[in-house]
Amino acid sequence: MDLDFGDSCSGFVLVGGQSSRMGVDKALLPHRGRTLADWVASCVAEATGSVTLIGPVAAYAHLGHPVIEDPHTGSGPLSGIAAALTHAAPHPCLVVACDIPLMYPAFLKELLQFAKSSSKAADLVMPRGPSGYDQPLCAVYRTSCLAPALAALREGRFKVRTAFSDLHIAYWAVDDERERVLSNANTPEEWDRLQRIDPLK
Repeated sequence: MDLDFGDSCSGFVLVGGQSSRMGVDKALLPHRGRTLADWVASCVAEATGSVTLIGPVAAYAHLGHPVIEDPHTGSGPLSGIAAALTHAAPHPCLVVACDIPLMYPAFLKELLQFAKSSSKAADLVMPRGPSGYDQPLCAVYRTSCLAPALAALREGRFKVRTAFSDLHIAYWAVDDERERVLSNANTPEEWDRLQRIDPLK
């Protein structure tokens, strides 16, 4: 039986993407005196009490966090979400991409609090800003998301939103300022722009 979001929630950070548009590994970019992946991992660990990286062990073990291999490499972040759900089962999990430089711990704590108080029918909870932009790579997933994720991977459907489109999604409404927190750094230009923004605390 699926547990409630209020039960123990494990934290995961997705690393090991191709970073083709960035030209270098985004996870290892220098950020706030550490690597970007380490910064995001510290935010997740403060929010949930634990953090595990999902990606190649050889590439990220030196960051000092537990790392589990993604068994479906080359399938995008959906396979990382499936790996997190498998590792966390039967408990829910918080999954965050490593390329969100404006992330901060209080944001994730508020997301978890919203998930805890949201409808028990929700399979996953993600933030959504005034523009309508939502972020499934900063979201809380129940184990009920695992079967649809695995089915989508088997069928070659790798888009995260498509994989979970038939599930019950609860959206945490955030304001303009918090919506900006969810911005991904995919290119050198985006990275430079986000580095010039004063982060929230």
